[in-house]
Amino acid sequence: MNNARRISRIVAYFIDLIIATIFSIIAIIIIVYASHYLNWLLNVFLLLLFDWIIYAFINTITLYFFHGRTVGGYLLHIKIMKTNLAPLTFKNALVKSVTLGFLPMVIVNAIYMLVVKTERTIFDRLTDTIALSWHRH
Repeated sequence: MNNARRISRIVAYFIDLIIATIFSIIAIIIIVYASHYLNWLLNVFLLLLFDWIIYAFINTITLYFFHGRTVGGYLLHIKIMKTNLAPLTFKNALVKSVTLGFLPMVIVNAIYMLVVKTERTIFDRLTDTIALSWHRH
């Protein structure tokens, strides 16, 4: 297995984010129809909040129960593992998902990866993990 390339990781991230956003939009539509008193700013805030919570929930569950793979990671053959190649713990999956779902952290991480020219993200360093390319046989 080799380190996963940056572009593959970015595409996998966007796939996972789109899935979470779809669920968030559905939740917002239900809330808006349930209460006509919410203004547009609150709707935007709720959308971002739900997106973050749903992203963190979905990715924590998929990373942990599918052995380091999210939907985007599965499609792009990326697997997250501990640096000693042990499987992720639930805590690793949770910390990685919660921080990765927080937009300002994503921006800081993108700048970090470009400046340092590394394949390991801030989130990898926080959780002592690596992203590897894997192929189904």
